[in-house]
This record gives sequence, structure tokens and C-alpha cells, in this order.
Amino acid sequence: MTHSVAPLDSLVDGPNIRRMRGDDPRNKELAQSVRELGVLQPVLVERVGRRLSVVSGHRRVTAAAMAGLETIPTREIGPLTDRDRLMVQLAENLMRTDLNCVELADALSAYLKASGETQEQLAARLGRSQSWVSLKLGVLRLPPQVKERIEKGILSDTAAEILARYTDLSRADFDRLATKAEGPLAVFKIAANSSYRSQPGSR
Repeated sequence: MTHSVAPLDSLVDGPNIRRMRGDDPRNKELAQSVRELGVLQPVLVERVGRRLSVVSGHRRVTAAAMAGLETIPTREIGPLTDRDRLMVQLAENLMRTDLNCVELADALSAYLKASGETQEQLAARLGRSQSWVSLKLGVLRLPPQVKERIEKGILSDTAAEILARYTDLSRADFDRLATKAEGPLAVFKIAANSSYRSQPGSR
């Protein structure tokens, strides 16, 4: 591994990079932190010709650009297989405290699709149970408008995971339950709503 400082314009997005929403407040928060403290953790990059492809740390690159920096600390790794690259990204995502459940589910799903592994195999890699992986993946079944509420911080991750357990809901039903879930008693309101069916064993 090689540590260095690289010009921002020498970096390119690597495969499977999930861009944050342009209006995500975390962009501005991280940019302000970078202005005050700098980039404290190097961005993981992989050399592709004369360019450096970002493996993990795209948020830091975006924040550095917003903060007006011209360079950023990097750590060069690789060459990596697609599975290795996704595992690096997943490992870093799991350490983030501001990761929402949609971002986590996307990362888990991307790894499973690229690696061909089962949920049980991925769970073993992460030191988790298969039921934990299945629970986190469940939010991918939610309609786009509900996922948007999660990404905006309106709907909590816990409430979203419970909401995702319900089957055969129309878009209107999801909207109604998601609206209830915005309050402080979100989980209890959903769990107590016996008029909807949840998946077997999810209660």
C-alpha cells in the first residue's frame, strides 16, 4: 500500500460508487468538517493507467471539492477483483455512523450480486447472522417515495425495517404507514396496526 497526497482532478469515480443526493445535508456537514480539520482519513484508490480510481471515500472527495481543497490524502491499494472492491466499500460503509438503511441495503445487495455468494456466506464474512442480512436487505422492497423519506431523515431506519416486513401493500398503504412512522412512536404504531400482514416470523 502506498500513502500519498493526490490532486483532486487526478481522481475518477470507481465502479459501484453510489453518489449521495445533491441535497443531502451530510454533504455540507462533511465539507464544513473538512474546512476546519482537513481530510483525516485517506481515500482508498486503485491505479488505472495514469488516473486514480476511487475505491472507497467518494464522500470525502466530494467534501474536499466543496471545501475548496485541491489535493487529498490517498492510500493506493490493488489491483482488486470486483468482489474485493465491493467488500472494501462494504467494510467502510459498516463503520460509518451516518449510513442510512437504504445505503447499507444497496451495498449488501451489490456485493451479493457481484460475488455470487449467499446471504449466509456474506453474514459469515461480516460476523453477522443471516437474519440480520435479510432484515437489512428488506428495505429494498420499499417504494421509491418511502426510500426518499429515509434518505432525507424523515423516516427512521428502525421504522423502515419494520415497514419493509409488510407484504401486499399498495403504494397508498405504504404512504399511510410511512406517514405514521414519522412520529416518535413510529415502530409501535406500525407493529400495532394489525390490519396489515407482515412476513411470517417477522413479528
